[in-house]
Amino acid sequence: MIEIGTAISSLAALKTIFEGAVAVRDDTKLMEVKLAFQQQLFEVQNAMLAMQGAYAKLLEEKREIEDANRRSQQFETEMQGHALFEPAPGVFVYALQPSDGSRPKLPYFCHPCYKARKQSILSYEAAISASQPAALHCPEQAAHRVELPRRWRREHLINGLPSGEHTE
Repeated sequence: MIEIGTAISSLAALKTIFEGAVAVRDDTKLMEVKLAFQQQLFEVQNAMLAMQGAYAKLLEEKREIEDANRRSQQFETEMQGHALFEPAPGVFVYALQPSDGSRPKLPYFCHPCYKARKQSILSYEAAISASQPAALHCPEQAAHRVELPRRWRREHLINGLPSGEHTE
């Protein structure tokens, strides 16, 4: 009978060991599932951060586009009525066109700057010598300096040439 008791106790011990092994196996599987879930959660969080960065970038681009649009509309409003004008032969500027059809008055705006949506008022530079005639100077770009025909003075820009005069 001792052998039956030993066998029963061995079976009970074996059952406990087997239950422990099953519990360890279940805990291992549970840990694997938890780890996979945490990895997926980490990937989702990284994707969300990337999307937030892209969204912030899009918002910044939208703001820049809206600002550029607002500046363009403001430029159009401020420069309404201005048109390309030739105050001297071969010299092109933008000026406010009078409603009565008369010659546009000063100020004149730099043609290249106007195309770039900048309001750059040209200033008159008197002739220094025959080799350096009068010119219209752009304060934004020195390269936008426009030489006037010889013998032109500021009043010619305002009134044009008196009848009978011509440029050389």
